[in-house]
Amino acid sequence: MRRKDRERDAEFARAVFDRADYATLSMIDSDGNPYSVPLSIVREDDHFYFHSATEGSKNTYLAENGRVFVNAVTDVFIEEEKYTARYASASASAIAVHVTDDSEKRHALILIGGRFAPGAMAGLEGYIDSMLARTDIWRLDILTVTGKENKRPM
Repeated sequence: MRRKDRERDAEFARAVFDRADYATLSMIDSDGNPYSVPLSIVREDDHFYFHSATEGSKNTYLAENGRVFVNAVTDVFIEEEKYTARYASASASAIAVHVTDDSEKRHALILIGGRFAPGAMAGLEGYIDSMLARTDIWRLDILTVTGKENKRPM
């Protein structure tokens, strides 16, 4: 990282991923071009989980080449008078794994529900039952993770 003064450790980066409303998943398409999509992810230990439809470009590209990169940004504040942005960011390289085991799929969906709909957990099991067959789950096994921060002045 060029700006060593802004570099943060892996614990900081994991916390950014855990706070971020969404992250971007970058991969390579079938023609070797970059392809990136926003996702709602949840992290458990050194894995991210996300859900998707059972077909589509993202699934095709992940199946062809599971090497991916994930980015998230939080705490953004634009300082117009200084022509800069304050932020916390995290980046991770990972390997995408298509989850086919129903118990791991359920586990991932419970994690996702707990993160993004904590007030609606009572109905989650029934919803999972109705959607499981037509929902894909992908696990991203994290290889490296880094953090960066341009702090707001106190």
